[in-house]
Amino acid sequence: MSPLVQQTRKRKRSPKHPTSSANAPTSSSVLKHPSLRTTPTHIFFHGGILSNWHPSISPFPGKNGLEICLPLLDELGIAHPSPESYSTLLIHEFGFGRGEQWMMAMKAWLFECEMDESGLKPFQKVGKASDQEFQRFQRDVLSPSVPATSSSFSGTGPGETVGSEKKDAWDSHLPCILRTNVPRSQKALGRKVRGFQPDVWNQASIPIMMAGCVARAQVDQELRDVYLAAQGRTFVEGSPRDRIWGVGLRWDSKAIEDEANWRGENRLGRCHGEAARVMQGVDRGG
Repeated sequence: MSPLVQQTRKRKRSPKHPTSSANAPTSSSVLKHPSLRTTPTHIFFHGGILSNWHPSISPFPGKNGLEICLPLLDELGIAHPSPESYSTLLIHEFGFGRGEQWMMAMKAWLFECEMDESGLKPFQKVGKASDQEFQRFQRDVLSPSVPATSSSFSGTGPGETVGSEKKDAWDSHLPCILRTNVPRSQKALGRKVRGFQPDVWNQASIPIMMAGCVARAQVDQELRDVYLAAQGRTFVEGSPRDRIWGVGLRWDSKAIEDEANWRGENRLGRCHGEAARVMQGVDRGG
């Protein structure tokens, strides 16, 4: 059993949908998707249903992803904003349209919203999603244009201008990523996140992305069907230019069929594999 599945088995109860082999969609009906190339051992893809840029059939709740990834980040010893912080509540209450939006938002959440002197103070407030003050904050930072006045960014009263602190919060990368549903823009914003630490991201990115894949599959029947039909196959992103999330080879090449030829880490493929195992109920035994 894989480490990530082992770490989630105590937190994920039985899946909401049937996952036995008898109920799993057949390979012939699902894995012949035009964006997939399937062999008895692998599922190769580039773009399409398994891409981070592919729109989810329905927005997936951030709270579902957080329920999976926060305990994993804790077990890895990765510091992150408090579950009650405004930054975490923004993620918790948001409906994500794509995997790319989830991953880049979580990247901004992890590095820009830290609870230290370099973090953005408005995001470090703590509260509850039901609090009126948080709801005003949420409305303000997700507004298409920066609000002229608000009491949600400091101790000012209604109608008072709060100046640069408000604009800094509105301009920061987390709300900017949440405000756009354009994956190219989400990716570009994610690359500019302040305080980024590559060594931390190397550890955090896989549990974060795996959690997003599971959360999306919980609301996206098409993705869930692919996971249930995978039946132990290895997911492989065949991107010739990506040696981190892919394997650095074309998805339709002969060379990609031999793992000895792979030139990359295949992080996205690994995340899909872990998510498929969760959705198949492999972690239900505890």
